[in-house]
Amino acid sequence: MSKQKLEITWHNKDKALIPTTRGRYGYTWVDPTDPRYCQTNFLEYGDVVRGEQQPK
Repeated sequence: MSKQKLEITWHNKDKALIPTTRGRYGYTWVDPTDPRYCQTNFLEYGDVVRGEQQPK
């Protein structure tokens, strides 16, 4: 029996996906060597929201 190879392909497979605007849901494809793709972004902590506990 011969071995088969599965390959997944998609549009712009050789590109990197980055957000177009900070805080928005738009994205754009760029070259993987683009500095915007390689930059580090820090996670900012905001307010904490907690729900009420239900009585037992």
